[in-house]
Amino acid sequence: VHIVRDPRDQVQSAFKAWGKDRVRGAARWADGVAAAEQAVAARPGQALVVRYEDLVTRPDATLRSICGFLGLDVEPGLGRLARPSENLGDTTGSTEVVADNVEKWRRTMPSRLQRQVAAICAEGLRTYGYPCDHNGPAVRLSRAERRLRQVVDGVSLVRFDIDARGVLGALRFRWRLYRETGYRE
Repeated sequence: VHIVRDPRDQVQSAFKAWGKDRVRGAARWADGVAAAEQAVAARPGQALVVRYEDLVTRPDATLRSICGFLGLDVEPGLGRLARPSENLGDTTGSTEVVADNVEKWRRTMPSRLQRQVAAICAEGLRTYGYPCDHNGPAVRLSRAERRLRQVVDGVSLVRFDIDARGVLGALRFRWRLYRETGYRE
């Protein structure tokens, strides 16, 4: 099951939570969606694509669709969490589906940035039925700009980690994450 979220909300959420670069986030979203589309196309009938917005605005119908695809029975209360899954952002502490957690980018993201993100994500926006005012092909970031924005994101994550864990805790956390997974933001 591949869940797709409007990239403008996704990058705005990551910016609010961790201070992450929204332009880089848009480029990563576009790359990730393109890779997921290839994987889905390579396995017809073996993957289901669900829009996040459908999941939160019509949870019962969307969860029934997912369960049907997976061959599972729909359990009562499936849309209610046993415990909160979020500890950052606007849905912190909620065990309910937050239906209005969509299209926040319209009121929280500067219009110039909205246009820039839409230009980078244009193909995916159109594919998944999101509004897109950008005409023409998607805009790609240069390798140098991606790298620079990656460094800025790394600094933002270190700042977040230091605020949350202290200097030594942040260093231990990032080192353990890198050592165990090879993950580099």
